[in-house]
Amino acid sequence: MMPNRTDVSSAPLPEVDEKLPVTSGHLWNLGVIPKHPGRTAVGTAIFEAQSEPSVDSSVKVRTEALPAAIHANWYAILVADVSVEIYNQVVRIARLEAGWAGPYSQALNSQSLRHFLRFWENVSEIAVDPELVMTTRGHLHAEWHKNRKRHLDIEFCDDGKVFYGLFDGTSIHEGIDRVGEVVAFLRGRRNNPLDWC
Repeated sequence: MMPNRTDVSSAPLPEVDEKLPVTSGHLWNLGVIPKHPGRTAVGTAIFEAQSEPSVDSSVKVRTEALPAAIHANWYAILVADVSVEIYNQVVRIARLEAGWAGPYSQALNSQSLRHFLRFWENVSEIAVDPELVMTTRGHLHAEWHKNRKRHLDIEFCDDGKVFYGLFDGTSIHEGIDRVGEVVAFLRGRRNNPLDWC
């Protein structure tokens, strides 16, 4: 019996509902199809859903073991062309539960992850993988660091706002804006802070 293949590259992203139960009993097999040659990607547009494991599968993930933020953003992760390194960082962060850094620290917010993935989908071809951390508010925070005078920090909030700080050696740019505006600002820069590592 052939597994069901679905192309999700043009499918709309599902609405996020963190209260949805995780589907149990299915394995999700990701096809490794990077958009950019030479980059190892988790997968982009093709996935298989099946009830039995496949011997030929490249990656197997039991959905009941996925943290809620990753489960809620599964399609977005597939289409964002994230590298294996970014995916591993996100999984490590998403496994942190509320209270991970004290009584008021929160788990990864699925909307924050969603905004990072939309950002990444728009800049991945001109960017190196950032270092990802999580704030105590449950927001994903991406960092590109060249040296103490040249670095970029972006915090992806759950409401779609982005806090950013760019220090490029000669000037400082800080602000709060929407993801699209920050993408346009960074793409318009002569020296690309997204390729600092």
